[in-house]
Amino acid sequence: MTVGQVRQLRAVDGAQIVKTRSRETARQLFRADGVPVVIAARNEQDDLPATLLSLAASSVPVQTWVVVNGTTDDTAARAAAMGARVLECPVPSKMASLQYAVREITADAARGPILFTDADTLVGPRWAAKLAAAARSPRVPVVALGNAFFTHGDSCLADALRNIRKAIVSHRCARRDERIIAQGANLAIDFGGSRAALDSYLSIDTRRFIGEEEEIVHRMIAAGGMCRNVLHRDVAVITRGDRFALADLWRLRNDRSYSQRCARYQEYGDVRPYDASAVVLEAPVVLPRPAAPAPLRARPLVPETVGPRSR
Repeated sequence: MTVGQVRQLRAVDGAQIVKTRSRETARQLFRADGVPVVIAARNEQDDLPATLLSLAASSVPVQTWVVVNGTTDDTAARAAAMGARVLECPVPSKMASLQYAVREITADAARGPILFTDADTLVGPRWAAKLAAAARSPRVPVVALGNAFFTHGDSCLADALRNIRKAIVSHRCARRDERIIAQGANLAIDFGGSRAALDSYLSIDTRRFIGEEEEIVHRMIAAGGMCRNVLHRDVAVITRGDRFALADLWRLRNDRSYSQRCARYQEYGDVRPYDASAVVLEAPVVLPRPAAPAPLRARPLVPETVGPRSR
């Protein structure tokens, strides 16, 4: 999305989006034949409506699952009003919420990609189609990874510097045929019919927070799966920046124990960061990007996605 589009959506109050656009989105956000999209949400009543509005513009049918966990505001009511399927996770945890939705989606032996994004993330109209196509695998588990760029965080300068670094690292990974770092705002999994992979995902510690995406990748690889980068600009998403100022960035790079990150997210209780450095696995296989399917007809609610730009 362009910076102008992002600013426009972020400037609109969540309640106003529900009031003016829910009649349209109610027909678009949960289709029986849609690609499942899972969003864990806690007290996201202000940001979530814009996220759902961007999903409703998808070029393929989507099936949007919003899983609230410990929310005390109108997140659930606004999601339901806009047409998403709302689940209430009994455990106040993001990881538990994602697992809760995956159990629901796979209960009927449904196969195919499951997409994951965050409640404060804006996606383009081709995001669902291209990310799902990259993850689709009938035989082995596949994790597809896209980029998430920051705006509207506590520091616009910190957001910009992190975006620049992310773009540089992604370019280097593409040249070396290496995978990018997994990001929960832009990730898809196709379990490929593997019960072992699904069980492994569902057995992740529900207290896992900070680095949980890396654990997901490692578990899928350990179950015989593969990893695939999806760096096309149509798949890049825009997410709200973290709670860190410019002065925090160097300290975070040296925060080996994750203590500073945990301190910033105290409201999530007893969180358990994932230490990827303690895991030894064979290097993931990065598969070639498959050809994208022809998009189904849908009237877009937002203009066409363009390359990510920093503010």
